[in-house]
Amino acid sequence: MLRHMAQDRLLTGTFPAGSFPVVTGAGEEVVITTSPATLGHLAITSRTGAAGNVVQVDNEAFNGVIHVIDIVL
Repeated sequence: MLRHMAQDRLLTGTFPAGSFPVVTGAGEEVVITTSPATLGHLAITSRTGAAGNVVQVDNEAFNGVIHVIDIVL
């Protein structure tokens, strides 16, 4: 489960264009890639090569923000 969590509160409106690293709760670095050509498109790639698309963004929860992805990393 820690591979699916980050310490920071990450809202899509604050993501830089292109690719940027994020450290998960398990200490693994994943890369988030934004695609301006497809407005709102986000992809996540782990160091193991698993990649997924974010299918729902910015779901506010009492303890953070949830972004739903289409695979298990």
